[in-house]
Amino acid sequence: MADDLRPLVATASQILAAYDHGDLVWGHASARDPQGRGAWIKAAGQEQPTSS
Repeated sequence: MADDLRPLVATASQILAAYDHGDLVWGHASARDPQGRGAWIKAAGQEQPTSS
């Protein structure tokens, strides 16, 4: 399941950026790992997030 979350966060971040909501504070997508290993969020300064 966690492998499915990373591409979703990347796609959501790309959609937000396309509509000028790519700011890390106000326009970010994130997902918490269901196994408790942390969370995925767009890295600071990354214009086009990727799923890899």
